[in-house]
This record gives sequence, C-alpha cells and structure tokens, in this order.
Amino acid sequence: MHQYETIDQWIWDGVSIVDIEKFSASQNLCVLTLVEQFFCQGWPDSVPEAYRGWIFGPVYGKAPDAPEGYKKMLHILAVDRDGKALTLQGACDIYLDADGYNVVVTTALNAMAMVEEYCSVVNA
Repeated sequence: MHQYETIDQWIWDGVSIVDIEKFSASQNLCVLTLVEQFFCQGWPDSVPEAYRGWIFGPVYGKAPDAPEGYKKMLHILAVDRDGKALTLQGACDIYLDADGYNVVVTTALNAMAMVEEYCSVVNA
C-alpha cells in the first residue's frame, strides 16, 4: 500500500459536499490541497455539462493602454444532492501570468449564475 492509496481509491458518492471536506480532513489535507494534488478535475459527473471546467470572466483593473489587469476565473468542482457547489474561485494576473484561487462552498444556483455572468460579459 503506497502513501496515497486511500486517496486514490476514494470515490465521492455525490450526496454532500461536507463528505469531501470530511474526507480531506481525515487525510490531514486541506480541501485545496486535496483538489490540487488528487482531484484537479473535481467530480465532473456531478456538474451539469455546460458548467464543467474552468470559466474565465471579465478583465478588471486594467487601464485602457496598459497590459496589466485581472481576469476572474471559476471552476465548479462538484454539485451535491442538496444543491451545494464546491468551487475554485480566483483571479489571474494577465500581466504577470500568475493566478490565485480559493475553495469556496456556495449554492449550485449561485455558482451557475456566476458562470452565466462571466460568459455573458466575456461574449458581449
């Protein structure tokens, strides 16, 4: 048995986001580390197809003739049966090509509304 075999074999049942948080804690990992190192795609089967993967939003903080600015980004990792969503939310510095994000639990409706908002602004 290798060090991460328990994590590699773990399957989320889709019932509750809390179960992901509890499993992460049982492995002495924060949820962000669990996602980044082992479940970088999240649990896509739980997310409606149109909302899967990274979604990039509008650029803000950018002067008209300047290269700097930040692009919002969102990845819905999982949606549970109670309508909660586990997301990665953050921003990408387009000048430095660096990003930062946090794990955020929100409602599935809110997460999907953010995707719709990002797409509508970017595609406008």
